[in-house]
Amino acid sequence: MRTEPSQTIQESAEDRFGAIWRTPRKVGFYTIVVILLVGINVAFWRVHLFPFLAWLPDDFLNDFYASGQDFEGAFAPHKVHFLAIAANHWAMMIGLILQFRDPINKVAPMWQATGVILLSAATWPFNDVSRIPPPVFAVLVLAVVAGLLHPAGIFRRRPYVGNKTMTALWGLAAIPVLFLLTSQMRLQMTGMPADPHWQGLHYNFMAEYALVLILVLGLGASSLPGWRYSVWTGGLLLALLGTGFLVYPDQTSSQGVFWGLVMIGFSAAWILLGERRRATGPSSDREPVASP
Repeated sequence: MRTEPSQTIQESAEDRFGAIWRTPRKVGFYTIVVILLVGINVAFWRVHLFPFLAWLPDDFLNDFYASGQDFEGAFAPHKVHFLAIAANHWAMMIGLILQFRDPINKVAPMWQATGVILLSAATWPFNDVSRIPPPVFAVLVLAVVAGLLHPAGIFRRRPYVGNKTMTALWGLAAIPVLFLLTSQMRLQMTGMPADPHWQGLHYNFMAEYALVLILVLGLGASSLPGWRYSVWTGGLLLALLGTGFLVYPDQTSSQGVFWGLVMIGFSAAWILLGERRRATGPSSDREPVASP
C-alpha cells in the first residue's frame, strides 16, 4: 500500500510532538508524585507509623498520639479507627512509591493511588464539607493531574477481569465490606456531638477503608499491568484491620474476633491465589503498555 506524503508528514509531526511532550510530561508526573508523598508524610507521619506502634502499651500511645493529636481523653478507644486511617494512607503511598521504577507497567498501582484519594471524597456529601481542611482539595486535584500525566495514560486503561476465580472472591468479599461501609456511614451521619469519634470523622475513615478495600481487591483481580502489587496491597489491608479486630475486639468499630479471623484467613488465601495466578499464567504480571 502506498503511503500518501501528507499522511507521512502528519505521522512524523505527531512523533515529534510526542517526543517533545514526553519529557515535560515525565517531569511533571514525578514532581507531583514527590509533592504528594512528601506533603502527606509530613502532615500524617504519626498516622503512618501507627500499624507498627498500635500494639504497644496504652500509656505510650496516649503520650505519643493523644497529646500530639489534641485528643480529648484517652487515645485507646481510637485504635481501630487509626488502623483504618493508616491503611488508607499506606494503600495510596504504596501505589505512588512504586511509580519510581518502570511506571508504564505499574498501571494498577497508579489506579490504586489515584483511586484512594478520589474515594476519600466519595463520603463527603454525608458530612459537613466545611470541616475538611483546604489542603485536602489540593491533594485531590494533584492526584487527578498525576493520573493524566502518567506514562501509561491510566485513565484510558480499564480494569477488565483478569482472573475469574479472584473476581468471584472479590464479589463475595464485597458483601460484608459494603455492610461495614453502610454501618459506619450511618454512625457518622447520626453521631452525637459528645462522641469524639464522630467529631473526628473517624467513622467516615472506616467507611473510606471499606471503599478502598473494594477498589484495591478489584485491581488485584483485574488484567491491568502491575495487578500483583494490588493483590499484595489488598491482602495487607485485610490482614492489618483483621488483626486489629482480633487483638482489640471491644474497640469502637471493631467487628470482633470472628471477623478478624475471617479477614486474616481471606488475606492469606487472596495472596496465595495471586501468586498461583502469576505462576500458572504469563511469565510476568507485567503487560507492556505503549506510551500514549
